[in-house]
Amino acid sequence: MPQTTFLKRLLILSAILAIISFGVSQILPPSFVPIVWPFMLLFFIAVGILAHKSMSKAIRERPARSVNFFMLIAVIKLFVYMGIIIVYALSYREQAAPFIVWFFVYYLVFTFFEVSSILLSGPKNP
Repeated sequence: MPQTTFLKRLLILSAILAIISFGVSQILPPSFVPIVWPFMLLFFIAVGILAHKSMSKAIRERPARSVNFFMLIAVIKLFVYMGIIIVYALSYREQAAPFIVWFFVYYLVFTFFEVSSILLSGPKNP
């Protein structure tokens, strides 16, 4: 998938998530909504752009090793995400549970989007 198509779809997904997140944040009690949810959304957008750019480059340059590179990126992202969750949970204990839940939901949505985008950009089967 071309970079511009990916960016358009990512921005549309992010806008939909922002609207849903805002709506949920207005409905739920404040103790169930992390105050940093907009920054989490921006973080996942930035990581998604970087990961897609890296994967697209890897697929173009070395298609045979793209699976290895995809797995490497996935492992690195998991460790970075785990580190962020641990640091935030230890720093802001009262917000730990909502932060982890919202982070996990964003993680699932953006991971599904990134994987489907990579699969769409791969070679087509006859």
